[in-house]
Amino acid sequence: MIDDVLPGKDPREKARQKAWRLLQIRPHSERELWKKLRDRGFPPEVLADVFQELKDYRYLDDAAYARLKARHLAVDRLLGDRRIELALREKGLDADLIAVAIGETRQDFPEAEALQRLIFRMLKGGPPPGPGNRHFQKIVRSLEGKGFPIDQIFKILKSIKEEEELNDSIGA
Repeated sequence: MIDDVLPGKDPREKARQKAWRLLQIRPHSERELWKKLRDRGFPPEVLADVFQELKDYRYLDDAAYARLKARHLAVDRLLGDRRIELALREKGLDADLIAVAIGETRQDFPEAEALQRLIFRMLKGGPPPGPGNRHFQKIVRSLEGKGFPIDQIFKILKSIKEEEELNDSIGA
């Protein structure tokens, strides 16, 4: 299978070129890149050499990848910590790296702020529905699926409802 890609070249050079191409498309975790190259037929001893070279030049850095991915998921996709942790674990990252990456991201962009932005987006500027309402239940399920803790969801929804009621009573 490797010979179909670049016939007549050294397997290390073929693996190196394929790794470079994959890393040019987007960053990868070490495990993710290893699996892709292994599935293409490159032997582990060849990959070990190529990966060491990539690490030496810092083109393959799981800690940097974890920080980048955690920030993207938290800020751009507005996911909660549990969902971010799951996504990073699926990429084969170590639990310690994941915890550090999420911690650094949350220093700049707290989970509560992400949750509040998401709730306002879901409510489209309107008041939050009451707890017995189907729309309320749908919002809660959706937010929980995005990795936010249920107690934090209820706390923010309650504070928005109270603020809305206060505004109504002041405006009346």
